[in-house]
Amino acid sequence: MKRRALVSGLTLTPLALLVLAACEGTQAAAPKPTATASSRVTPTAASPFQVRVRMAPQEARLGTDEQVVIQASFVNNQGRPVPGARLSAIVHYPSGPKTFKSEVTTFQDGRADLAVPVAPATRGVNVRVEVIMSYQGQEYRANAGFRVV
Repeated sequence: MKRRALVSGLTLTPLALLVLAACEGTQAAAPKPTATASSRVTPTAASPFQVRVRMAPQEARLGTDEQVVIQASFVNNQGRPVPGARLSAIVHYPSGPKTFKSEVTTFQDGRADLAVPVAPATRGVNVRVEVIMSYQGQEYRANAGFRVV
């Protein structure tokens, strides 16, 4: 009967034990893990669209500016405008997130604007905004924000 040793859940033959012992202490002894069906990582393809965002004003003056306008452009990978995308935004106020949705879709120039209130943000606060373009059943996102001064 041949002797086998159990190493980390694997059964090894005497020849494999000899090879493993000879490599002990070197990097050659550490085999690279192989991917299995359950751990395989599928590379994600680059998004076919981009969301470009500008906030106006970037620094909202409390008591003067009632709204900040999200100026969003939706373009394909060649930079060409894409009409027909719906703009929405999640504005992360200190009191909690609020969602706003545009009544119109992007125009022929790929642009849509959405005004969101400055309040309830207070002076000195940075407000994070998640901009979402919905197009052909998919969502494309970009992050932006404004500061209240």
